[in-house]
Amino acid sequence: MIKQQNRRIRVILLVLGIAIILCALFQVASVSAYNNRVHTSVGHAESDPVYMDIHPRGDSTSEWFKDTIGIYGKVFDGTLYNNSANEVRSWNLRINVEGECYINQFWNGEVEIHQNVALGTERVQLLNLADYHLEDLEVEYRMDGADLLIPLHDGDYVIYQPSHKFNEVPLKAHDRVVIGVIFYNKMPYSVEDDYVLEYHLHKSFTQGGIFVLLILLIVAWLMVLILYHFSVYVYRKAEKEMELRKSGISCMTELYAVIYIIDLVENTITPVGMDEELDRHRPKHLTANEQLQNLFRVDAEDEYRDLMLEFAELSTIPERMENRNSLTIEYISKSYGWCSIRFIAMDREPGKPLKKVLFTIQQINEEKKELDKILGQVEEARSESLAQSTFLNNISTEVQAPIRRIMQLNDQILEGTKEPETQLHATEIHSAGNDLFALINSILDYSRLEAGRMVLNPRAYSLRKMVLENRIIARERAEGKNLEIKFDVTQTLPDQLYGDDERLGQVILTLLTNAVRDTEEGVIYVGIFGKKIDEKVVHLLISVKNTGHILRTHSLKAEMSKAEETMDTTVHLQEGDMIGLNLIRGLLRLMNSELKEVEMFGKGGDFYFEVEQQVLDPAPIGPLDEVKAKE
Repeated sequence: MIKQQNRRIRVILLVLGIAIILCALFQVASVSAYNNRVHTSVGHAESDPVYMDIHPRGDSTSEWFKDTIGIYGKVFDGTLYNNSANEVRSWNLRINVEGECYINQFWNGEVEIHQNVALGTERVQLLNLADYHLEDLEVEYRMDGADLLIPLHDGDYVIYQPSHKFNEVPLKAHDRVVIGVIFYNKMPYSVEDDYVLEYHLHKSFTQGGIFVLLILLIVAWLMVLILYHFSVYVYRKAEKEMELRKSGISCMTELYAVIYIIDLVENTITPVGMDEELDRHRPKHLTANEQLQNLFRVDAEDEYRDLMLEFAELSTIPERMENRNSLTIEYISKSYGWCSIRFIAMDREPGKPLKKVLFTIQQINEEKKELDKILGQVEEARSESLAQSTFLNNISTEVQAPIRRIMQLNDQILEGTKEPETQLHATEIHSAGNDLFALINSILDYSRLEAGRMVLNPRAYSLRKMVLENRIIARERAEGKNLEIKFDVTQTLPDQLYGDDERLGQVILTLLTNAVRDTEEGVIYVGIFGKKIDEKVVHLLISVKNTGHILRTHSLKAEMSKAEETMDTTVHLQEGDMIGLNLIRGLLRLMNSELKEVEMFGKGGDFYFEVEQQVLDPAPIGPLDEVKAKE
């Protein structure tokens, strides 16, 4: 686009340059012709821009009579008026003689006298009548005392040449100059109409409308020239950036078989780092859109042709990539097999349509083979995992029936015997049965989690009730041990919440059960803290912490890590612990949370997690004593 703009600017510069030369030549020619033109004014022609007005001076001393020779003398003043807008560069005044007379004086310049013209014996001499020598006179003359009298006859004439010394020439625009002449005659004489003024006007090159037009053209040419240089600078900068970009993009040629920079505005293609032989057959005379349409019409397999023609339609690219940085599609090429096509946004400007994209073609035959292999392995693993989960689910379900039967028989023993020892053993069997049921349920949940069939079932629930139930179960399981279980609940937490309280309680109870089983004496703290984020959401932090003597000397986190490294689940960790903790982690992932542990190095342990629940009623749960009272 910039290149075409520069081409248009160069054409404008050329046209303006030609116009400037033509105007300059026309101005020179017109000024020269005007300055060389001879202008003529006859007599007292006031309508002419430049004219001469000759008239008798008119005072008492300007007319007299020479009685010695009987002739009259008269002073005539001539005023040259320049009413034009130009300077009078040169002029001369021709006075034609009618009858017989004498010329005595002419000031301030020189006068060219033409004598005896009609007689055929013309004499011509240029004289300064104020400064002459008698011996230099070539025309006829006579002297009357000190006065020189040059006789003139009918048909003779004189031509006055103005004086530069007395500023009679050049004559500025709207200025005037006065000259004088003395004629003698036997009768009163007048020369008021018998004269011709010839002059040259001078116009400078800077005058006239053509010159104004020339200046405007020069200014326009300079402005366009500045614009051109700026545009060239921008173009060269853009071209340099493009070369650097192409150089960087060309490094991708190892990955892509074809790389094009496509100008969506100009509808052009610029190949980047391509093999010339490969690019030789590209129909470069076509537009970018036509080239791509032609490529996929010929190269795509039949079942992909229509899809690829629609995908490669450049007119829809700006709209399709309005909120995207790339578009990708895969198809089968007749020449290269599986290929991946990608449009990548370039030079994106906020709020403006996309102007350029990077177009790439990548052969992905090997990638397709690897992907198919991996997908096969994933499917095989998924099938194996599903089979294992189904097996565990079936086995766990089948085991539950005989356990229930054993529990029923044990209940009958408890009801039918009063022997203390028998009742003690039956009570232990009842407790062990409950633990076994809990383990089986954990296995079932774990198998569902592994199979991806575990989902949350949110509902309305009471936080107070969930705390109470967990507290009762935990104290039942702590019977016979020197343990104290304390619940610490933030009083301002809302009671009525919405979430999967069953799974949330399962996580808390599993952590509590593990802590009770692994601790011989001391205190187990269950903390439920948090705050309302807004009117509809509360953020909970739930912690299970024991501070007494624990059987394990390492944290469960460390033991699990060691078990995973050795692939031996018997290392300080029972199967139930592994299943229980993995189940907890899986349930918390479903709740967008995770289990965290603070290691106590043999003096206890602290497991905690954070979770958000919806608030149904902002009424608080109240003091912990209230919870105890309702328990």
